[in-house]
Amino acid sequence: AWVDREHVPDMLASGAFEAATRWRRELRRAHGPDHVTLYDVHHPSIQTAVELSAAVMPGLAAAGRKHPCHAGAMALTLVGSGRHAGAGLRAGDLRGPGA
Repeated sequence: AWVDREHVPDMLASGAFEAATRWRRELRRAHGPDHVTLYDVHHPSIQTAVELSAAVMPGLAAAGRKHPCHAGAMALTLVGSGRHAGAGLRAGDLRGPGA
């Protein structure tokens, strides 16, 4: 609830991220994370997003908005690859023009 109510809105307001999606592991495990939040970055550099999000964390912590379990750092960075990169391939793309 904290991630939906506070953290994602705070991170989107930081200017570091364009969008966020939340995902839950379908088959929960006894160990390891069962949820992940993916943030879309549209800055020329991932480093810009890191700096912008890090800059707001002290204020969020001082305001009591940083959850004790939150590490305050990006755990994983994904960069779009392949022909369609981060935009992905959509079913409509397969039909071709005028379809």
